[in-house]
Amino acid sequence: MNAAATASRTEIGAVYSAAVVQGLTLVTFPAASSIFTSPDGFGFDSTRYGAMFVPQVVLAVLSSGLAPKLARRWSLRRVLLVGFAAIIVSMALLALTRLLLGAPDVAFGVLLVATGALGLGFGATVMALNTYAEAFFPGRAMQRFWR
Repeated sequence: MNAAATASRTEIGAVYSAAVVQGLTLVTFPAASSIFTSPDGFGFDSTRYGAMFVPQVVLAVLSSGLAPKLARRWSLRRVLLVGFAAIIVSMALLALTRLLLGAPDVAFGVLLVATGALGLGFGATVMALNTYAEAFFPGRAMQRFWR
């Protein structure tokens, strides 16, 4: 996005709405902790539950580091769309684990992929959304910071 371009209210609203949706998806897994740890749910112990978030952290760090290079190669919009696709895959896999309540080991594997996809999506989208938001209001972010 060209920093000199004038963003419409629709574009600004879309970026800020996307950030809200991204935030909601990021808290979905911790919010479902009682399902993951309950004997009536998957029955994960605290070690297994905590290990579920390792792929998320690793892929969030990697994707946020690689996203600027990918944005230069593809485009910022494409990085954003890939990030959202990964988040959608993550949420779909989370929803599908309901079918695996009787198979906690299989569910754990699916949840590792789901949290990894969420991390990948988060790292890519946070970079893109922040870049768009900054481009919508060039110079204003630093003005507010220094006041």
